[in-house]
Formats: sequence, structure tokens, C-alpha cells
Amino acid sequence: MLTGGRLTVEDAYAYAKFARVALHTNDIDFRARPVSREEADFLASTVAGSTDVTYTDVENAPAVVLVGLEPEEECPILFLRLRKAYLKNKLKVYALAPFATRGLEKLGAKLARVVPGEEAGVLAEHATVAEALGAEGAILIVGERLASVPGGLSAAAEVAARTGAKLAWCRGARVTAAPSTPAACPTCCPGGVRSPSRRPARNWVRRGTSRPV
Repeated sequence: MLTGGRLTVEDAYAYAKFARVALHTNDIDFRARPVSREEADFLASTVAGSTDVTYTDVENAPAVVLVGLEPEEECPILFLRLRKAYLKNKLKVYALAPFATRGLEKLGAKLARVVPGEEAGVLAEHATVAEALGAEGAILIVGERLASVPGGLSAAAEVAARTGAKLAWCRGARVTAAPSTPAACPTCCPGGVRSPSRRPARNWVRRGTSRPV
């Protein structure tokens, strides 16, 4: 039995109970997503052990670029911080996506329309995105869906290094920070936060008062 990777704790428990009681099986898993060597290398070199980006950075950033991520659906707490920054600080939000979702409209996001699967090329060559990321304090946030695009994560690391922007990787209901250069310490130190409204059925790390993104 395979379920979705973004179930709440309650849903995951219900599915597990159903599998064991009704189907008489202990064979249940919840992550069914393609993985690649590129993603593993990206996490080891650019994400692991990095806690550079905080929610304060997000709120004070001049611009944020979203790739492979719909924050309202995939990371609600990040969405709330982005919306707060948009309403109070006039944060400029850019999104590489096929269409503007309601969540992106709430952020006033400028859409860089892209055909699914071509995010890597558009991210590497889009002049407006490069200009936005060139501002001091700008942040590039990529979702885990970008891992299914060949060259997507590599392009994100290259663009962040070229523009000097901070890079953060969002896995479902949590975001893990990365520095502006792709040569990070490979030691394992995942960071994350939990959505207060929907508890993800995966491990997360609670931080102190100054939570990293």
C-alpha cells in the first residue's frame, strides 16, 4: 500500500490502521517520488549542514524567487511569512510556474511562465529572475518537485552562486537553508519547521526562538 508523501499524522495513522486491520498487511509506505543522483549531490553539497536563511531573512528580503514550489499548499508557514512581507514590506515575489495559482496571486507574484520540465533552462536564462536575485538579500527557494526536472537543482545552485542570492530548499512542509555558494559543509544537519495547522507525517526538527527556514 502506497500513500501520498504529504499526509497529515492523522491521515497516515488511519491508512496504517486500515492496511493492518482490513487488508492484513504491514507493507505500507508513504514516499513514492523519483529520486536521482543529482538530488543527492545537491543536498550533500548545497543543503546539508546549512542554516543561513531564516524567516527574518525572508521577511526582509527585497525579492524572493520560487521554483517548483506552491508555498500555500506545500509549506503554509512559509506562505504566511511571504504574505506578511508582501503586505508590509512590499516584497517582490517571482514564480517559475505553468500558471498563477490563487496562492501566488495572494503574494502578488510575478509569473515567469514555464512549461513543466523546462524549469532548468528558464531559470538559467531568465533576465528578470537574474536581476531580482542580484539584489542584496534576495532568496531563491526551490521545492522538492524540482528534483524531478533533470538539471533543475544544478541550475538553481549555479544561478544562486552566480547572482549571490541565498538558496533554500523546501521539502514539503519544511524548508532547509543553503548558502549562496554550492560548496557547503557536507555534514548532515537538516533544519525544518512544522505547519501549525497540518502536521506532516515525516520527521522535523523544532528550533528555538530564532528558527531557521
